[in-house]
Amino acid sequence: MDLRTRLSRSNGYRELGMYDESILELEEIEGEDRWHPSVVEARYKTYRDDKERELAMTMARVLAEGLPDSFEWLKKQADVMTECGDPSGALQLLHDSSNRFGEDAQYIFALGRQYALLGNIEESKKYLKRAIIMDSSLKTKFLDDPAFDEAWFSISSAIQSTSFFAVPERKIIASNSRSSRAEAPSLSNLSCGR
Repeated sequence: MDLRTRLSRSNGYRELGMYDESILELEEIEGEDRWHPSVVEARYKTYRDDKERELAMTMARVLAEGLPDSFEWLKKQADVMTECGDPSGALQLLHDSSNRFGEDAQYIFALGRQYALLGNIEESKKYLKRAIIMDSSLKTKFLDDPAFDEAWFSISSAIQSTSFFAVPERKIIASNSRSSRAEAPSLSNLSCGR
């Protein structure tokens, strides 16, 4: 059976929640193709979806090392490290890659996100402001990412003070129809996949 068919079958099993079958399909791949980036990515996705964080982190690391110019895989490795309870290690991993990605807006945004997850709001604001100035499309990503919920009001006021752009208002859910008081979202809703 060819590589494309194996990957397709593995993906189908993964989408059905049949994670063991998905991995078994990938185990049937032989030779050089066994560690082809598309196969490692399929393993990563299966382990991620099956909440096998340690194995997903290993696959992300293999891809990050095999594709050193791909920020996507470094970011995924940092995300899985955070989910496994090592947000400081994830931040260090990102900082260690500054020579490769230092001026990439996505990289700078990821640093700001990691600082927010660690509760260092001032450092987070510094990176977020820089990233959003570099790429204004990151405003939406900032607004939609639950990692920033707890820090939302503090960060938005700092960004709003920059005359370069304005951040759209966040939907506020009032406690009842007569009240204009809104509750700030909380990071406590984040799950580490455990």
